[in-house]
Amino acid sequence: NLRPGLLDIFVGILALRDLDYRFKHNELEPEKTSVFEVELATQTAWRDVPEDWVGLLRYLVQSERFRTPLTLYVTALACAENSPADALELLIEAARLQNEDDDKRLGIEAGTIAEQAAKLACNAYAGGRLDEHAVLDVFDGFQRIAGQCADDELEYCCATALMAAGQKEK
Repeated sequence: NLRPGLLDIFVGILALRDLDYRFKHNELEPEKTSVFEVELATQTAWRDVPEDWVGLLRYLVQSERFRTPLTLYVTALACAENSPADALELLIEAARLQNEDDDKRLGIEAGTIAEQAAKLACNAYAGGRLDEHAVLDVFDGFQRIAGQCADDELEYCCATALMAAGQKEK
């Protein structure tokens, strides 16, 4: 007998492989795919290496039905290294949706997701991969979801971006 956790993992692997095969062969039809199947596959991609599934994940979140906190979050992880601006947009949307309706499959609070977005924005900004206006947009989303920032490094990053944007009075 398979333990329930092993069965979920096995079914998730099958779902991920099936969706990926259909995606790569232009046979994936979102309207004929269930949210449950997509979320099982997404959880499996998350346990694996999300970056390896970035094409499929990006394709899936193009469909409004599949834009759940889980799929948005894992897609953001998958594209964070190569496309930080896209990852930030996905993270903030995941945090907003998680804030509206707590997704137990994701298991991460909205404020934590928003903070991860702020940290990614600061790292991308420090590396010259994001401009100050994008950082400030992320911080606006962060503050709407998580409230005031209590992290010194994030506050410094925000202050630096504000000065670079000519908003020294804030």
